Amino acid sequence: MPRLSVCTLVLKVTSVIAQISAMAALIGAQPYIMAHRGCCADGAGGHAPENTIAAFAYAHSVGAAMFETDLRFTSDGGIVLMHDPTLDRTTNCSGAVSNWTLHDIVSKCDAGSWLGPEFAGEKVPTVYDMTAFLASSGMSVVLDLKE
Repeated sequence: MPRLSVCTLVLKVTSVIAQISAMAALIGAQPYIMAHRGCCADGAGGHAPENTIAAFAYAHSVGAAMFETDLRFTSDGGIVLMHDPTLDRTTNCSGAVSNWTLHDIVSKCDAGSWLGPEFAGEKVPTVYDMTAFLASSGMSVVLDLKE
């Protein structure tokens, strides 16, 4: 498979979205744009760190109607938004989410610094944080409950 530049990939995705929108308009349907993990980035220079309120706010700002996010349980039964089973890749903390308490994850883990200094201090959101964002933004959500 040929390698695509980011610009080529964006143009291809934009073209697909335009085609879907045109087809939907023919039958009177409204397509919904969903932001995976909240319109995030996999590396430095991206829009926002995944599964954070910053990512959901960015998705909202560019017109996404909904976002997908992942839920994981903490050791004390709390729920945080985290794709991976560990905190290592997307926070400054390490270890399994299920080995941490909700309070410790929220108070000790920075979910934004890995992406850039402008996101330093971004919290790992709880289900309550997500619900408050949904209420204020009017967005919808697709939940992926992880083990």
